[in-house]
Amino acid sequence: MASLACCGAVFGSDLPTKEITSNNIFGLAGNGDTVWMVTDQGVNYTLATSDTLSWLGYKAPLRIISFAFGARYAVACLDTTSYLTPNKLWFYSHSRLSYDSIALPFSRSSVSSAALADSAVFMATGVVCLGREGDFWLACQDGGLVRFDPGVKTMRTFFPGVRKSFDPASVHIDSVAGITSIDGLTAHRIIGVSVQKIAQDTTVILALTRSTLYRFFPRDSSWDSVPAKINGPDKIDRYNTVFSCDHSPSLFADISIQGAVAPRLYRYNPVDSSWKFFDTAVTVVTGITFGPDSVIYLVSNYKSIRKYSGRTFDTQSFNLLNHRITQVDPESINDILYLPRTDTSGSFWIATSSTRNPTWNGLFFSRFEERDEKSGTPFVYVRLDRKISTGLKETYAVPGIVSSGVSQTVFAYSLSKASDVTISIYDWNMNLVKNVIVNRPRTAGKDDPLGNGRSTNRKEDSWDGTNGMGKRVAVGVYYFKITAKSGERSFGKIVVAK
Repeated sequence: MASLACCGAVFGSDLPTKEITSNNIFGLAGNGDTVWMVTDQGVNYTLATSDTLSWLGYKAPLRIISFAFGARYAVACLDTTSYLTPNKLWFYSHSRLSYDSIALPFSRSSVSSAALADSAVFMATGVVCLGREGDFWLACQDGGLVRFDPGVKTMRTFFPGVRKSFDPASVHIDSVAGITSIDGLTAHRIIGVSVQKIAQDTTVILALTRSTLYRFFPRDSSWDSVPAKINGPDKIDRYNTVFSCDHSPSLFADISIQGAVAPRLYRYNPVDSSWKFFDTAVTVVTGITFGPDSVIYLVSNYKSIRKYSGRTFDTQSFNLLNHRITQVDPESINDILYLPRTDTSGSFWIATSSTRNPTWNGLFFSRFEERDEKSGTPFVYVRLDRKISTGLKETYAVPGIVSSGVSQTVFAYSLSKASDVTISIYDWNMNLVKNVIVNRPRTAGKDDPLGNGRSTNRKEDSWDGTNGMGKRVAVGVYYFKITAKSGERSFGKIVVAK
């Protein structure tokens, strides 16, 4: 899962909720039949295989760096960057239906050299779970690779090349045998963690440092490393992020090249033990998830999802969103998640957010995503909306203000029965400014596929603050009128600001 950025807070006693905590979704995690999502107002989870999604969760504007689910637990690394202290872990037990938190036990005394202690960092910046019954593994920077068992709340820390484990509460890092020759701490600072299936019965932990991608074998606590060799004349300057999973041997990394301005995405080729530049069209990668067999899905430039297949991922399909998202235009795709169900299919989830138009954010999913999906089957769209009365008894525009920062408003309304609808905009003197739609067919609110009781088509039933000539209207108060051929009608107000 990509790094997340939500507001800082702590959990209280009134947090359990049965609603989606927010439509701004920044991260996804899952295992088996359970999907978790992290929003800017908390966390939610549901069963991926259920015919109807019932969202449970906790409402709190946490600031979460990384999030993982497995072994009947969900674990989140909370951000304490502003306090310059080791961070806390929040974890939820599915079996006990309870949540708790624990602080990383590192301290400045973990580094016995005063000079090194001033620059040591012990925050957990990544977390993964190894298997459905496994432990959680944390990338704790100068604190090493930490194994966390939420069931008994115990931790052990490991350092690259050292087969012995240590108690993170008492270890003195610069005196650990095997890493004493390192000048300073940054050379072995673990900045990322992932899992990779390297054989049918072998899954390893990947521990990323700036200069080396280590493989850690939990069975015997041994270490080796992935060769830092580029296929071609380029040389690696540093690693930034690693992408892998527990059901595929594929391995990708975001790598900065010596002399290059921006990092690039590379795929590891085990045949010649080198990294190969992946795709010249991809400039920013914010997420990768691994599909069935030889398929990967990649978030490109925050706006599109590319699908690749083949033994070398050389078969690229069209943008996965084309023709599959019909009523909204997501502003930012933050994370994607594929959960395998069979060897050829599984569920596929997309997390989005929006500041430009808050009616375009939410969750999209396909419960049965096939390996060779080509039909353009629409994604199911899920979001939390305020309930409204049917028969146009209660309508409103969201947001109620159109400005340079919020470019559009969407009209929320509910018809008592299907009908053709016209939406018009008027100025303060009730002069017609623009017809948004004219006699467009709309379903009854009770038939809303999202279950929010709306007849709204979010792409068409919106106004961008322009008149019929396409020019921006003057600042002021405007009115909208919604009229259905069935005889239902309603009025409302919109403010246009600078």
